[in-house]
Amino acid sequence: MARALTAECGRRALTAGAVVLALHTMAMMRGAIARYASMGFVRDPEHDFSPAPEILVRAYRLALAAPSSEARA
Repeated sequence: MARALTAECGRRALTAGAVVLALHTMAMMRGAIARYASMGFVRDPEHDFSPAPEILVRAYRLALAAPSSEARA
């Protein structure tokens, strides 16, 4: 069910014109992190944050589509 939900979020984001899907999670969520990795998500430490001392919320991102040649021009 979690994989289907994440995939649906990606589908909706792509339909809305997004080229990246991003999320936050924590190290204790090992199963979720493994699932995200298997779906192609990669770490995005630039967007990590710490809401409280000794708590790190980790960012991950998934490229949904390559930018078109028009977008790069």
